[in-house]
Parts: sequence; structure tokens; C-alpha cells
Amino acid sequence: MNIAHIVFSFNAGGIENLLVDIFNNWAFEDRLLLCIVNNSKNEDLIDKIFASENRKVICLNRQPGQSKIKYIVRINRMLSNFRPDIIHFHNNNILKFCLPIKLMHPAWKLILHIHDTNTYINYTRIDVLLHKLVLSAIIVISSSVKNEVEKKEFPREKIYLVYNGVDPKKFLPHDRRSRTLDTIICVARLYPLKKGQDVLIRAVAELKKIRKSVMCELVGEVPANNLEYHSDIKELINKLHMEKNVVLLGNRNDVPALLSKADVFVLPSRYEGFGISIIEAMFAGVPVIASAVDGPKEIIQNGRNGFLFESENIHQLTDRICFVLENDTTELTDYAYRTALDKYSIQTMVSKLRKIYSSII
Repeated sequence: MNIAHIVFSFNAGGIENLLVDIFNNWAFEDRLLLCIVNNSKNEDLIDKIFASENRKVICLNRQPGQSKIKYIVRINRMLSNFRPDIIHFHNNNILKFCLPIKLMHPAWKLILHIHDTNTYINYTRIDVLLHKLVLSAIIVISSSVKNEVEKKEFPREKIYLVYNGVDPKKFLPHDRRSRTLDTIICVARLYPLKKGQDVLIRAVAELKKIRKSVMCELVGEVPANNLEYHSDIKELINKLHMEKNVVLLGNRNDVPALLSKADVFVLPSRYEGFGISIIEAMFAGVPVIASAVDGPKEIIQNGRNGFLFESENIHQLTDRICFVLENDTTELTDYAYRTALDKYSIQTMVSKLRKIYSSII
């Protein structure tokens, strides 16, 4: 099979890291192409894709706002040479950008991947009509996202649920011997309106009253269009006098090493379509606490492979963190690892995607 993935940008984020893992774990006999249209990209992340004749990355370096026609011509030429069996889009904007190509090649099979909740439900009737006309399938990352697509009356037989996958080989054995502080880690884009880092900071401030040696590491970069979130979070940290207890680490390439030395992983999202960082923590052997919103609720069996708390309930989150710090969670983390390996490994995801592609072709 010849499979093309097309994205506007390729910066450090969940979708981008997922694509790296997909490329590096895909069946070698298939040809894969990644086309990055805009000039917004992380070269270090691109370099993680194993180079080979069957794995190609093309960067068009378009400046946002530049002429669309010029780049449609370039994409069409590139795809015509590649001769794709499947073209896989990872958001609706890039799909709409490339729609003229479908008119030129009506037999090409297009797939749209919905990577978050509260996304498809907000699409217009025109968007959904276009999807019905041009898409061979929509792939969703959780049951909650699937329900949103079904509510917009996209054909159910063309909706495929595929959980995001993580490569377990990336992660190190859990080892706390080098740390003296109670270490809480959150790996998520610094986007508090969605990811809820402010909720975690307030919980850590409560925790500090009873456990003095607490440290919270926030890993993740600020969205390029919302740089004010960084100053908002810094202001909250200063207001609560937590400068020595909460650190903003930004984007990091050593997340497995950071996870291996953490006591607790917390994802305090206000909404979440899936939560791939939860799976990463499970593979790293770190006890997981997450807000009881759509995505995490599908992954976590409360009390068995992790813990849930009511979204924005600071006191409940504080209690959950205390429980994890004060109790042996070996049985829980062992079961979480087995759950992740069985349902959420990159190998499982790749196998499901490949079957879907084959059935569509």
C-alpha cells in the first residue's frame, strides 16, 4: 500500500509524536509519505522518523496565508508521483485545503482523523456534507468522539474507532532512588482552558500544607497562538507562593526519563478526547490520576489501573494525590502496564489502521 499523511504543521504535540511512532512501526513493505505543508515544523521531531526508501518526508515550507493555488499544484504533483492508495488527513482545515485534489482524482481514497472531543460536534452542515461526499472513512480516538460524529449523521458504517497507541519500547524502568521530593508530573500542552494545569497547581498548593517536600513538573509547550497562557500560569504560581514547588519545563525530548523518576502523573483536563500521556505514564510505571472526563474515563478503571477525580474538584484531586503518595501502588501500576500493552500499544494501533486501509481499498 501507498499511504500519504498530510498535515499543515509538525510541531511537538500529541498528533506529531503519534505520527512518528506510526511511521517507525509500520509494515516495511508499505510506502509512507508525510507531507508538511506550512513552514511551522520541529526538525528534531522529523529526524526521529527512521529514514528509508519507503519512508519519505516532504516539507513544502508554505508561509501561512500564501497563495493556495500554488501549493495545491505542488501537492497534486507530489501525490501523482506517489500514487497513493490512501490519503490520511489529521484535521478538517488541511482536508478542506486539499479538496481540489479530490476533484482532479475522484478515485483517491480520503480519510479524516478526529483527534479530540468537542471538535466534530462544532462542524457546520456544509463540513459534514463535504465529508459525506469525499471521505471513505472517519477515524475517531474514543467512543465519546465517535458519538459526536454519529450525532452529526455521518454514516456509521464509515466511522472507525482506533485508540491512540504508544511505543512501550521508549520507556524506562520506574526508578525513584535519585529523587528526594514527592514529584508530581503533568505532560500536556500548556493550555489550561482545556488541560487544567491551574487546577493541579491549586491542588499542589493545598498538598504543600501537609507535605512540605512536594514538587510539580509541568511539561508541555504553550500553543503558538496563545502565548499569554504561560504568563497566566506564572502569575498563578507567584500568587500562591509556589515558585519553589511548581516548575514549567516547556517542551522536552526526555519525557520517558522524567516519568521514570516521578511519583504521580496527573492529567487534570477540563475536557479530553483521549489522553495519550496517560498511556505513556502507564508504560512508565507511574500511578495515574486524571479528571473523570470523556477520554480518560475510557482508559482508567478507577482504583484498578489508575484514579479518577471530578473535573475541577481541587480537594478531591489533593486527596487522590495523598493516597498515591502514602500507599503502595505496585499492583495498580502493574495492571495499568498490562492494560496499556493489550489495548493501547502502537503495534495494536498500526494493525487496526492497516486493516481499515485494506478494507477501504
